[in-house]
This record gives sequence, C-alpha cells and structure tokens, in this order.
Amino acid sequence: MCAFWYCNGCDAPDDDAGLREKIDRVKSLGIEKLHLGVCTRLTATADGPECPTITKIAAELEKEGIEVIRGTHPSH
Repeated sequence: MCAFWYCNGCDAPDDDAGLREKIDRVKSLGIEKLHLGVCTRLTATADGPECPTITKIAAELEKEGIEVIRGTHPSH
C-alpha cells in the first residue's frame, strides 16, 4: 500500500482544492490502481450503494488514468 486517505465529506465543494491535491499526490507516486474499501458503501456491505461523493472521487481518479477497483478483497 502506498497511500490511504479519507474522503473530503458530503459537503465538499465540486472544485475542492484538497481533493485535487490528493489526486495529484497519488499521481506523483506513480499509482496505477486504487482500491476503494467497503467503507465507501452507504451500508458498509460489499453490495450496498456507493456513496455519491466517493463515486465523484472515483470518476476524477479515472479521468487521470488511475484504475479504480471497488473492493479490497472478495467478500464471503
């Protein structure tokens, strides 16, 4: 693991400079793939709906060429 961060919260603005800084940092580390943990689900289960803020963050990462993998390991 190279990095870990929390989202900027439900009330973060769409042009959040803090998020941009985090994405730039991940890119500078040469990260090619990023896993989203189950905690990014509204119900904290692998099949629960994804938090809308996390969905936006994932889209920004994907725009930068970083593969986003939803989940860290198979659920049982």
